[in-house]
Amino acid sequence: MSIRNYFFWVPVTIEILLVIDNASGHGTKETIETYREFLLEHYNIVLHHQTPRSPGHNQFDLGIWCSIQSWVEKLLTRCRHDADVLWTQVEKAWKSMTYETLEKVHQQWLKVLDLTILDKGNNRLEEKCRGKLTYDPQKVKEIDEEVKMVSNSRIKMR
Repeated sequence: MSIRNYFFWVPVTIEILLVIDNASGHGTKETIETYREFLLEHYNIVLHHQTPRSPGHNQFDLGIWCSIQSWVEKLLTRCRHDADVLWTQVEKAWKSMTYETLEKVHQQWLKVLDLTILDKGNNRLEEKCRGKLTYDPQKVKEIDEEVKMVSNSRIKMR
């Protein structure tokens, strides 16, 4: 119900799409299926899982959390076991995050989406392009050209 409360202006007749990753913490298959049915039946919320092993589709996991984590690790190399100190530093990191950092995350996410479109909904190209230095430069160049074409067509559609 809290999702509907948060998005109070969305009529119950309109579906809300809740996208989650495939982390094991979301429960067993049976639990997830029960939850999925409950959300749809009682709140008109559609539960959808991201493509397996595709952290790049999640802007928060992809860059924002990684940026915060990096910032905190630099400052707290010896104090990460203290929950209060950790909380304070995470909050400071969040508040000090720049627009440029958020924009970099967003631009990277758009590239991931272009790769997903190019790969017809799969995430093989996302994986292949993650460590570009370890792959054949010619292949990376070909993929980059295809991604530019997809990206340009996405931009024209706006």
